[in-house]
Amino acid sequence: MRGHFPDSLRCPSRRILLRILIDGRYINDGFPGIGRYTFNLIVALAELETGDVLVVLVNSRLRNRRYDLNRLAALPGCRVEDCRVDRFLPSELVRLGGVVHRLKPDIFHSPFYLRPYPLHVPCIQTIHDLIPMEVPEELGKIGRIVFLAGVSLACRSAAAVLTVSELSAGALRRRFPAAAGRIHVTLPAPDPGFRPLPEERIQEALRRVALDGRRYVLHLSSGLPHKNVRLLLEAWARYVSRRPRDGRLLVLAGDYGRRHAEFAAVCGRLGLRGAVRFPGELDDGTLTALYNGADLCVFPAATEGFGLPVVEAMACGAPVITTDPVAAAASLGDSALLVPANALAPLVDALDNVLADEGLRKTLSARGLARAASYSWKATAQATHDVYRLVAGKRRLSCASAST
Repeated sequence: MRGHFPDSLRCPSRRILLRILIDGRYINDGFPGIGRYTFNLIVALAELETGDVLVVLVNSRLRNRRYDLNRLAALPGCRVEDCRVDRFLPSELVRLGGVVHRLKPDIFHSPFYLRPYPLHVPCIQTIHDLIPMEVPEELGKIGRIVFLAGVSLACRSAAAVLTVSELSAGALRRRFPAAAGRIHVTLPAPDPGFRPLPEERIQEALRRVALDGRRYVLHLSSGLPHKNVRLLLEAWARYVSRRPRDGRLLVLAGDYGRRHAEFAAVCGRLGLRGAVRFPGELDDGTLTALYNGADLCVFPAATEGFGLPVVEAMACGAPVITTDPVAAAASLGDSALLVPANALAPLVDALDNVLADEGLRKTLSARGLARAASYSWKATAQATHDVYRLVAGKRRLSCASAST
């Protein structure tokens, strides 16, 4: 690939600096996973200190309790632009195109499948997965149409498509073969805040959510259909019937929205009202402590783009049970105990085996810590920046050819 770059891009002393515009409007409570990806990517890009200018679009009107946008503004070479443009409506995407034109970037990066139109600069888009196409009940009919249209447009018109795993890359290449040569895998990483904690900090957080003195199994999600929360509840009911004296709780953390009532009703039907807790959405400090204090974390998803909560749990030293598709997405190897997707009996057996075997839990904990340490936001940022340079180099070569 090196031979395709002009000297000005290859030689650091003569390298042309880029003005990179990143759509950071997804750093808000409505996009917990994509927001975390976007925030950590921007921080890591700034810490590369390439000399390029990062301009980050935000919308300060959106609810954001987790991320400090002032931290982004303080990063070297980073400027935050409050554009006050909403996210999805076609009219707003056209309006955002005008904002991009005014800011005159060399590259525009959208961390989502939607982007402004028209654009007169190369666009790089991150498409995390194709779950709404693989799990039809994930979105309503209109949502699926919008998703398919947005991803199709991205794969046809984006200068490069980033995705978060080889599993997602394979799905994109199969569905959109014309984009195959423009798809790049840039693995994410756990937030640095997810790490082993001292026992006193764990217990302090557990007291805040009334879990002190209780042993528990933890699951974190939004409860979307592909997360298989119903399957997990069925498996927990069978585990409790096998081990009625066990006494552990199943803790379902996260913002389940309207699904909370649905899952609470399932708990009632299965006789689990005293065996399941819903602590709600947690701040990162409390979530880190709950990962640390859990006997086990369980993620029985039918599919994932990457499965970042799995790696977050491992980074905190929690033993993990997850499914084969999640392991394939995050390249987990033997660092978690794996079960087939959508299979109830193997999940029940896995719960029984791990919770009864402290030695197995310690082995999974050590393997998970080692695997989580292999991920790095610096590596993610470097791989992303390499794509920026590749796209910019191709554009300049194209412009130079057109002018001769």
